[in-house]
Amino acid sequence: MSGRLLIGSEQLHQFGQSIRLHRQARGWTQEQLGAHLGITQSMVSIYENGGSSLRFSTMVTIAKLLGSTVCRMICPGHEP
Repeated sequence: MSGRLLIGSEQLHQFGQSIRLHRQARGWTQEQLGAHLGITQSMVSIYENGGSSLRFSTMVTIAKLLGSTVCRMICPGHEP
């Protein structure tokens, strides 16, 4: 098993937008977020633009770091 969460491109795009919004709300650059995650600025940019599928564990790590949950980041306002 690859460990990848199969979500649609719309949800992946929404997750990327949420990364950007949460990062900017913290006043972090892509470089700073990347440093916290152990990835490059260019990878943060790819994630923010929905250009790469993510492992669920990576999504959880990003959401926690940004003070959110995967559910809230994929479907803002629709968390049970």
